[in-house]
Amino acid sequence: MAEPIEAQGFQPTEHDNRHLFEIKDTLSKGKGVFAVQHIPRGTLILSETPLLQAPNRIAAAQAFLELSIPKQKAYLQLHGMLSVDSFVNEQISDLTCKIASIYQMNTFGDAVLELASRFNHSCIPNTQLANPADGTKTYEFFVIRDIVAGEELCVAYTHPFMTRAERQRSLQHWVFHCQCPACEDTDEGQQKEDKFAAMTALHHELDKESLTNMTYDEAVVVHTRKLPKLQKLTGLMRSLGLLSVDILKQ
Repeated sequence: MAEPIEAQGFQPTEHDNRHLFEIKDTLSKGKGVFAVQHIPRGTLILSETPLLQAPNRIAAAQAFLELSIPKQKAYLQLHGMLSVDSFVNEQISDLTCKIASIYQMNTFGDAVLELASRFNHSCIPNTQLANPADGTKTYEFFVIRDIVAGEELCVAYTHPFMTRAERQRSLQHWVFHCQCPACEDTDEGQQKEDKFAAMTALHHELDKESLTNMTYDEAVVVHTRKLPKLQKLTGLMRSLGLLSVDILKQ
């Protein structure tokens, strides 16, 4: 049985609800984040500042040396997959390799987060990272559906407007093959994938209709033409439970 989050060395905070989840081993995905009780849709589950921030995996090695010893230990407990052989024509130590590997496997943008790095992937996530306010270094994660006790909290490592094949290619960066409900080889999985394919096609159609250099009247015409497509796209996203976390915050 997993220990409460406080017993695992992560201190509770008044700014989020991390007491509502625990970190424990999964059957096939390493460690994961699991709800310990019902969590209502829209709950701020985690608010976290970076453990380490660097523009690339090589710079991460220097940033690591500037961390306190406890933070270095916390960083090295995260998962990495690279080997020294991954650094062609570079003479690096095993420690530098591990630092770079953890950075590559766990970054949100250019930041490595201690707790959020434990979120596993799903193409149909139940947790989303909110768009951070300008200038802030705080990363906020909200649940976008009602969560039941024992359910794993997952985020999407990929863009939502991608087909299954595109998502699987993108996920090769993290060295795993997704088997979430949208990727499983079942009739239900195919139904979900059909919606992803339709969403992706609509996204590409809408993306072509740029408003750059248009007159006011031309822009109104384009917006009017876009509306049915936007409504259809929104309906597909709603049916998959992919509501934007920023909408839930309104």
